[in-house]
Amino acid sequence: MNKKLFLTEQEYFNYFKQFYSDTFFSSRYPLICEEMKDICTEVKQKIKQINSDNYFKTHSEILALDSRMQIILSLVDMKELSEQDILKFSKNDYKYYFTELCGFNIRDKTPCSLYFSIK
Repeated sequence: MNKKLFLTEQEYFNYFKQFYSDTFFSSRYPLICEEMKDICTEVKQKIKQINSDNYFKTHSEILALDSRMQIILSLVDMKELSEQDILKFSKNDYKYYFTELCGFNIRDKTPCSLYFSIK
């Protein structure tokens, strides 16, 4: 299994930067690259805002943005989907990403976990 472990903010953002900074990728997917940059910027802003009063809400918002990135990257190689379709799916389906990733149906009762508190 080839998985990426992010232990620092820099490692996390560099992972996505490798896509939107790549000349071939950015010329092929200009809308997706812009959206990825915007999402990274938004996540960075949310990280700076975290405090004990807003942690759970902000964590949920960061997970939502990360879900959007995961959806985008999982769909980008599907030739039958346009950039607009991919971005639309990421905006509509991010709430269910972790639920489905863990093998649950959206109607299933999920465990009490921060991963399932995305709004």
